Amino acid sequence: MTNMKLIASTPQTERRRLAVYGCFDQTAKVWELFSSPYPEDYIGIVDTLDEARQVARVRFSDRNNC
Repeated sequence: MTNMKLIASTPQTERRRLAVYGCFDQTAKVWELFSSPYPEDYIGIVDTLDEARQVARVRFSDRNNC
């Protein structure tokens, strides 16, 4: 796993910071998404960076609605 980057995160002032990290797979041309910088926290794949940001928004809003 190389070039892991932070796609989106909630503010650090919150009790528990939520984040979505991504790594672009050059071979498959997709973004692999993770809930931390560690490979075991795999979320799934999306085709574009915009879709990755949408996944982050949905995860953050779902978490806030609990």
